[in-house]
Amino acid sequence: MSDFNTDKAPRVNPFRLSCPSCKPAVTGIVPLDSENVAGLLRLAASAERYSEDPLGVAIRRAAEERQIALFEPGGFRAITGRGVEAQVDGKRVQVGRAEWMSKQAATFTSEAIGGRGQTGLA
Repeated sequence: MSDFNTDKAPRVNPFRLSCPSCKPAVTGIVPLDSENVAGLLRLAASAERYSEDPLGVAIRRAAEERQIALFEPGGFRAITGRGVEAQVDGKRVQVGRAEWMSKQAATFTSEAIGGRGQTGLA
């Protein structure tokens, strides 16, 4: 497996999702640096707030189950089959499939994303 790393790339926090009974669920969150899981989930779920994608719904459900209040995203844009991007709490937030995120010059290790029977989002 390869790592997607560039010197000037933004850091990415991976999510792992699985599909038990074909209902996607967040099964892991891998924060980088000093990010905390709740803060990371709040940003991602806020960016996914208006997404109709089942994986976006799973991220919002994970935040709801943890009683995490969401921000109102600005400039929401869904990129079919890839992910979403939005302005959340003054930050540009992108949530999407690892392949798309690597093309956005994101930095993450491929080992942190997905696994057997899982879909990775960054």
